[in-house]
This record gives sequence, C-alpha cells and structure tokens, in this order.
Amino acid sequence: MAAVPARRNQAVRPWTSVRAVDLPMFMLGSLSGLAAMNRRTLLLGFGLLGATALSGGGTVYALNTLGMVPKPPTPGEAATATSQPTPESKTVPAETHTSEPHWTYEGPTGPEKWAEVDPANAVCKLGGAQSPVDLTNPLRVAALAGLQVDYVSTKVRVTNNGHTFQVNADKGSSVKIEGKRFDLLQFHFHTPSEHTLDGKPFPLEMHLVHQAADKTLAVVGVLLNEGTTNTVLGRFWERLPKAPGEVDTGVSIEMKDLLPRGTDDYFTYSGSLTTPPCTESVRWVVLKQPLQMSKSQIATFRAVFPNNARPTMPLGARYLLSS
Repeated sequence: MAAVPARRNQAVRPWTSVRAVDLPMFMLGSLSGLAAMNRRTLLLGFGLLGATALSGGGTVYALNTLGMVPKPPTPGEAATATSQPTPESKTVPAETHTSEPHWTYEGPTGPEKWAEVDPANAVCKLGGAQSPVDLTNPLRVAALAGLQVDYVSTKVRVTNNGHTFQVNADKGSSVKIEGKRFDLLQFHFHTPSEHTLDGKPFPLEMHLVHQAADKTLAVVGVLLNEGTTNTVLGRFWERLPKAPGEVDTGVSIEMKDLLPRGTDDYFTYSGSLTTPPCTESVRWVVLKQPLQMSKSQIATFRAVFPNNARPTMPLGARYLLSS
C-alpha cells in the first residue's frame, strides 16, 4: 500500500461539543465577542438559524449559509472553477471515474497535478471546500438527525473503470438527510480509506453516491476494517473484473446490508468529489461504525488497485460536525 501523506496542520478549534441551543451563540462570533452580545443579538441568531434551516434543508445548510464555509473564490478563480463540467451532465453524476484526460493517483498525473492534467479540474487546486478530510476534533451537534435509509435490492454489475470498481445501483434506493431525499446512484471503493480518523487510514472505504431532485449530491462514506469476511461483498468480490470493463455477476444484494447498524452516528461536512473534476457543494456523511472485511478480500481489491485514494485536504474555514 502506498504511504498516506501526513495530515496537514489545521487550526485547533476550542469547541468540541455544542448543544442545539448553543448554535446561534457559536455562529455569531468568537469567544472574545460573546460578552458583548446583547439579548436582541442572540435572539436574532436563533431566528436566522431556524429560518435558514427550514427553508434550505437543515442544520448543516444553515451553518454553511451563516458563514461556516470558506468565502467564495475571487472572480478570476470563480471563472476558472465554474468552467468545469457539472455533475448533471454525466450519466452517473457523482464520483464518475473517467479515463480521459488521463489522471492517476501518483506521479506526474497524481492528485497534486490534477488541475494541470485538464483545465476543467481547476477546482481540485483552487477549491476551498475539498474532500476528503481528516475526521478529528468534530463539533458535536445534538440537533443532527439520524439517516433515514430506504434501500432496496440491486443487481450487481461491476465496472472496472481504470480507477476503481463501481456498481451502478438499480432505481429505488434512497436516504433522507435532515428530511431531504437523495436517490442512490452508485457505490465504489478506495484503498486506503480517503477519510482518515485522527490521522489514521482504514484499509478501504466505500462511497455510496446519491443525488436529490434538485441535482445536489450527497455521499455516504463507510469505513472498512480488517476482520471477518464480509459476506455481502463476498457474494460478488471474487468476480471483480481485473481488466477495464463491466461484468454482470448474476448476483443481487440487499443494499441495506452494505451499511452498519449505527447509521445515526456520523460525521458530516460540506465537501467535494474526491476525483476530478473535484466538484464542490457535496454533502458528506461518514458513518462512525466501520464494517469488516477479511485480509484476503482486501488483498483481492489491492491486486488490481494498490492505491486509489486522494490524500486528505485542509478543512480550512469549514466545520466538521458530529452527531
């Protein structure tokens, strides 16, 4: 396995646990400014949070709207970044691993050079809300609701697209995140895990990519640890295509069985696709409870893709929330 770059330094935030009633105070200023706030200012904060959450899709949307994400790029950067193809223009609109122009995970076409491989990937370098990130020092928010999972069975047709193994899901599976429905499009894998926990990677990570009716994207990340054989993946794992192309495994699986039981416990933040063109405004939900897979199952994946993980990116002005 290729070495995972060390986690980049990030500013230490003094808040590690915030109740729902504390959120407006947190958003309206730093600790040094709290003493100067009057009752009218705090009530205004409550009103802004409530109205924004109701109209825009929940607590995280409200936090982002009220200044918890990086400032927009300068006009020059925006013109460059928005020239990239939008996810809506693709058949499977998120984390679709294409082969042209050529990009890889190492060397002169690796992650540090993605923006140079193709001008459409400029946001990979210029973006201020990139993924993955290190899952450390989250802001605990009691108001975050658990995921509402409504997954059905799907036939497993696996595509080796040169960057990962991807399964396009049959229609009918969805999740609701704070009341907003996102339909499942596909799932795929990375090794080592792209998100790290306190700087440490897991052997693999599964990404389940979803899209809402308004074309916004949400990705549910599931971390995979070495342990017992994963019987759900085991139904098709030995049939993974070693060469680029698609294989119909003849197997159907219940999508809900791909998730751990603890879907109420997760990290969430506003990020991006982890592959070119690195499109931003992606809602990330990384489940805290990992799944297990055997050492041989991990080896089977790495025999084809030894390293297909983007290094972690700076969290910057964003906040990592935790249920």
